[in-house]
Amino acid sequence: MTNKKGLLLLLSILILLILPFFILCFYIHPSADDYGFTHLVKAFGRWGYQSFMYNNWQGRYFANFIFSFNPLTFDSFIGYKIFSFVLLIAVVLSSVYFIFSIFRNQSTSLLKVIISLLLLLVFVNVIPSPSEAFYWITGSIEYFIPCIFTLVFLSIIIQGLHGKGNKLLNIFIAAFLGFCICGCNEINMIFIIEITALITLYNLKNSNVIRFILPVLIVVIISDLLDILAPGNFIRMSNFSNAHNIVYACNESIISMSKLVIIHFKSASFILISILSFPVLSAISGKRDKPLIAINPWIACIVFGVILFSFFFPVAYSTGLPSPLRIYNTASLLFIIGWFYLIYLFIYHYNLSIQIPSIINSLLTIACIIFLVTGFYKEPGKKVYFSGNIARAFNDVAFNAPKYNDKLNNRYEIISRSKASGKLSLTVPELTVNPSTIHFIDISGDTTSWINIGTAQYFELRSIRINKK
Repeated sequence: MTNKKGLLLLLSILILLILPFFILCFYIHPSADDYGFTHLVKAFGRWGYQSFMYNNWQGRYFANFIFSFNPLTFDSFIGYKIFSFVLLIAVVLSSVYFIFSIFRNQSTSLLKVIISLLLLLVFVNVIPSPSEAFYWITGSIEYFIPCIFTLVFLSIIIQGLHGKGNKLLNIFIAAFLGFCICGCNEINMIFIIEITALITLYNLKNSNVIRFILPVLIVVIISDLLDILAPGNFIRMSNFSNAHNIVYACNESIISMSKLVIIHFKSASFILISILSFPVLSAISGKRDKPLIAINPWIACIVFGVILFSFFFPVAYSTGLPSPLRIYNTASLLFIIGWFYLIYLFIYHYNLSIQIPSIINSLLTIACIIFLVTGFYKEPGKKVYFSGNIARAFNDVAFNAPKYNDKLNNRYEIISRSKASGKLSLTVPELTVNPSTIHFIDISGDTTSWINIGTAQYFELRSIRINKK
C-alpha cells in the first residue's frame, strides 16, 4: 500500500477508527476522586490544596497543580468533557511528533502520520482501561498527561542528541518536561531518569552529548527528590498495612511484568505491527549512524526487563497492593516504545536487511486493521464480549454511552431538586448502563464509602447513595 491513493484511503480508515474515542468525550462524567479532590480545592483554595496534598497525601506536585484548575473547580461539566477531547488531540499530536522525530527526513509526511496513527491505535486497542487513561480526569492528569509529555520529551532528546534545533532551547524544553513528568507519577518519573541516566553513562566520553544531556539529568534528579521526599508520601504509605514488604513487592512486580507482556502478545494487531516494523526499522538502520544507546541487544533485553520491573515495584512496595489498571496503561506505552527499540537494536547489531514484498506488506496492514476492528464475539442469545477497545468504543457510542449520559444527567436533576427542597440526604437510582470504555466507578449503597463522601461534599449534601433494586 505505497501509492498515494492507497495511503490516503488507509489514513481515512485510521481516522475513522479513532473517531469514536473523540465522540465518547461528550458522554463522560466525573467519578471516584474527581468530586472529593475538587471539594478539597474549593475548601482550601487552589494554592492551599496543593500544599495540603503535598504535605498530607502525595508528592505529585505538577499533577496537583493541574488538578487545582480542573473544570470541576469552576463547576463546568462541559469543561470536563472538553478536557478529555483536548487530551486526545494532544495524544495524537504527540504521537505524530514522536514518529517525525524518529524518521526525520526519511519517508513522506503522509506515511509518518499513518505510522503514528497505526501505532497509537494498536496501543489504544490493547490498554486494559481506556476510561482511566482518557476519561477520568484525576487519572488522566496523573497518568496520561505525563505519557504525552514523555513522548515529547523523547522527541526533544532525539533531536538534541542529533544536533537538530537550538541546543539551549532543547535543553530548556527537555528539562522543563522532565520537571513536569516527575511531578505526575512514579512510573514516568522512573522511566525518564533511567533513560537520561543510560544516555549519560553511554556517552561519558562524548562531550557534545554530555553538555546537552547532563543539565537535563540534573533537573530530573532534583525533580525526583522533590516528589519522593514529599511528607504526604510517607503519610499515605502509613495507611497500608502491607507497605514496605519487599518480598511481596518483588513477587507482585514480576507477576505484573508478565501480565503486561501477555496483554501485548495476545493481541494479533500488536504482533502484526511488530512484523510490519521489521523492514521500516531495517531501512532506518541502514541510513543512520549507530543508535543513541547501541548496546548489545541481548544486554538491552536484560536492561529492558529491569526497567519493566521498576514500573511496578514502587506501587507494590509503597502500598503492598497489586498495580491498578492505570499503571498498566502507562506501562503499556513505555513497553511499546522499548519493544520497537529492541527490534531496532537487533536489526542494527546483526546488520539485517529485511524487506517484505509490497503485496505482503499491504495484506499484513489490512489484517492488522481487521483485527483492530473485530475485537469482539457474541454467544447466541447472550451479550457481546470484547477483546479490543476499538470495537468496544464503537459499541458504546452506538448503544451505551447516550443512555449512560441520560441517566447521569437525570441524577443531577434529582440532586438539584432535592437540594432546592432542603433534602440533603439523598438516594438516587443505580446506573443500569455502564459503558466500560468511559465509565470508571460509581457511588455505592454505602454512604460511608470515600467515593460517596466525596460526591456528597462536592454537591453540598449530607449524604448520597444509590438505591439498588
